[in-house]
Amino acid sequence: APPHREHAVSPTLLSRTLLALLVLAATVGAVDAGVGRHWDLFVVFVAIAALAGALAMLASRRRPLVPVRADLARWLERYAVEGAERTADVADRAIAAYRAGIVGDVEDDRARARDGR
Repeated sequence: APPHREHAVSPTLLSRTLLALLVLAATVGAVDAGVGRHWDLFVVFVAIAALAGALAMLASRRRPLVPVRADLARWLERYAVEGAERTADVADRAIAAYRAGIVGDVEDDRARARDGR
């Protein structure tokens, strides 16, 4: 099976703003179509608003964006494809290894939080 592919960059504020504007425009279109009794357009605008709203909700739940140089992003994607992994998982391990090398802290913050420390 082909490896799972994922976009390395999560949505920015601009993307979320554009999605919100799309929801607003589709809502206005749905209201106008409903008032004009154009039910086919009403359904299309409601579907657009619902899909864009769902996408905006998913975008807001994603992990924070960490800018990465283009050459490093290509390496992350290539390494992830070769290992049949998600790009985010490779990035997590690479950053954790870098942190461990700098501070000597090999224990994960999530493990500390889970243990109440």
